[in-house]
Amino acid sequence: KILVGRVAIIRSFLASYNGDAPGIISYARQALEILPHQELEWRSGAYLAMGGAYASMGQMESAREAR
Repeated sequence: KILVGRVAIIRSFLASYNGDAPGIISYARQALEILPHQELEWRSGAYLAMGGAYASMGQMESAREAR
C-alpha cells in the first residue's frame, strides 16, 4: 500500500514536468488517500505538489490550503 502511494507521488512529479496541473492534483490526492500519516516526507511532497499546481492555475486560496 505504501509503495502504491509513493508511486502516485512520483506520477504527480512527472505530471509537473508536462505542465499537467490537474494531473498533479489528481495523483497527489491519490497518494494522500493511500499513504499512512506516518509517511510524513512523502505526504508533504504531495501537499507541496498540490499547492504548486493550484498556484499555477491561479487558485491561490486552494494553493494556500494545500501548502
